[in-house]
Amino acid sequence: MPKSCLIIDIDTGIIAVKADMFVGRFYHAVVHTGNYIFVIGGCNTNYEGVSRCERYSIPVNKWIQLPARFDEYGTNVSLVVIKKRFLLAFGG
Repeated sequence: MPKSCLIIDIDTGIIAVKADMFVGRFYHAVVHTGNYIFVIGGCNTNYEGVSRCERYSIPVNKWIQLPARFDEYGTNVSLVVIKKRFLLAFGG
């Protein structure tokens, strides 16, 4: 399963490969705030829920795994940022 992260310049169409996520997933949630992109939940290739959360640092081009886990509600979850500090996950 792809764990890839690509940046696409919408003006030129140039695609650049960035650091891979730790866990390949689909049906996940993604949100951007500040210099970070957060990825939570989703399914792996066996359609099993992925409970791990990851944070990507845009300036450093590095993913880290976060201690937060979504054991029950990680699939098809929606995610928003509140006051640049909190991630609100709902649904799933």
